Amino acid sequence: MKTVVITSENLYSNIIVRHLLEEKEVADVLAVIKTEGVFYKVGTVKTLVRIFKDYSTRFFIYKIVETILYSILANINKIFFPDKNYPLPLAFLLKREKIPLLKTKDINSDEVLRYIRALEPDLLVSVSANQKLKKRILAIPKKASVNIHSSLLPNYRGVAPYFWVLHNKEKKTGITVHFIDNDFDTGYIMGQKEVEINPNDTAQSLFFRCCFCGKDVLLTSITKFKSNLSDAIPQSGAGSYYSWPDKASERKFIKDGNRFWSIRSFITDFYSFGQKTMSQ
Repeated sequence: MKTVVITSENLYSNIIVRHLLEEKEVADVLAVIKTEGVFYKVGTVKTLVRIFKDYSTRFFIYKIVETILYSILANINKIFFPDKNYPLPLAFLLKREKIPLLKTKDINSDEVLRYIRALEPDLLVSVSANQKLKKRILAIPKKASVNIHSSLLPNYRGVAPYFWVLHNKEKKTGITVHFIDNDFDTGYIMGQKEVEINPNDTAQSLFFRCCFCGKDVLLTSITKFKSNLSDAIPQSGAGSYYSWPDKASERKFIKDGNRFWSIRSFITDFYSFGQKTMSQ
């Protein structure tokens, strides 16, 4: 099935995109489109002011430091361990696989739409994309557009579900592959799997385990859809939606003994990437 992948670059999307590239019989990836920036229309200064005024400062610092650390380690791997099964920069990985990469600040721009139309894909796959796909882009693929979301939909739609399930003291979360419609995370469910929440989980470690679960759920869902065996079901119940963590939720998160991450844990997860992939 001819596929175009839309993603942002981080460790978690790297896990899923790389696995998708390896399974060429399931998805023939024609190109990858990398979205850059969530608040690109607002501007950097206004974004920073808004973050420090309204949102969880610690959450955003964690995501910024994590992104920088991922970039450093991935580029070290490119230089010293290019042949090992470690995370590599997306551009380097795609060049090696001879798959084109398009970078954009606006996934719904005319340029991107023309690019995707020329490829004539059967399927669009959204993996950790940080912008909403509008109707014009969703109408392009011949078959469908699908997204992978790290919660058990319809619960915890929206942003950072791995934070919110810990914040709300849930015992389990999961991964959902679903068709994309006009709202956030509301489309028919193609595949779903539970992930137990451990007492010592951080937001980062939980998200990491969800992504490792998700790579297999995504491939299974695409395989079933490709074979016309998809038993997609509508989401039932009202569900719930969460936005970016704010300062009040941050205080409760910390007070309850939760942690966003640890550098040691991140590096351990980063370099266990290959071992986990090869053992599954």
